Amino acid sequence: MRSKQQIIATYDTLPADRSPMDSVMAAINGLSEGPPPVFVAVDLLRPYPIRDLGPPDWLIVSVGSEQSSSFQANWRDVIRVAPQEASVVLLSQGNILDVPHEVAQHVDLTGWHGNGLDRRIDSVARRIAGGTSIWRQDDVEGDALRRGALIHVGDGTTMLNPKLLVKIVDLSLSKGAQRVIRQQNIIYVGDLVQMTEAELLRIPDFGRKRLGEIKAALQNLGLMLGAIIPSWPPENFEALLGDRDAAEKLVVQSRHLVDWVDDEPFWL
Repeated sequence: MRSKQQIIATYDTLPADRSPMDSVMAAINGLSEGPPPVFVAVDLLRPYPIRDLGPPDWLIVSVGSEQSSSFQANWRDVIRVAPQEASVVLLSQGNILDVPHEVAQHVDLTGWHGNGLDRRIDSVARRIAGGTSIWRQDDVEGDALRRGALIHVGDGTTMLNPKLLVKIVDLSLSKGAQRVIRQQNIIYVGDLVQMTEAELLRIPDFGRKRLGEIKAALQNLGLMLGAIIPSWPPENFEALLGDRDAAEKLVVQSRHLVDWVDDEPFWL
């Protein structure tokens, strides 16, 4: 039985008579065990984290088709600024082009006419009510790939991203951010990416400005916070650090492979 109370952020661009949001929320409430989830509506004027609740576990976004009116134009921005530990579910009423890579599950509800028992809504509700993270618990490898910590090697297998071996001192961070991170005994990027936004914000004297610095620096490397790395540190850690030529070759290879991974549709 799940004992943790979930925080679920919602962003609805559809009018009440066409939106599935109420049906999804009712289904989640009906299936949840333990403390009932907290639903909080968010938008760009009400940023994360949500009041004193902290970052949400889930973000549910409801949109119309790509051809719908412009009042829903900012939904991609709401997803873009969401905390990285939040699993994003996109519910659409029709075709959506260029689904953001942050979306973990995209559900097309074309043909839904207000039936709260729709199997697609039931599937989303069961996953959320069970407290099951689409990436972090169901598929550790898929989550690490999505966050850049692992890369494909072309034959169906994966490897650690060599950029995890970069030292924090080599990142373009302010002296203040470097100092705070160093005090936490975080030496390599591979140590840093395994921390969540919430964990970093709990560090004294850290703050959102320094969090933004770190996220930007990691983004330049194609990485995200909150990764679970199955084999960190690697067994041949010292050898990898000492073999500069091999590491450089792997970094060159990873640039190509990460681009290829980003083109893959990791949402369900």
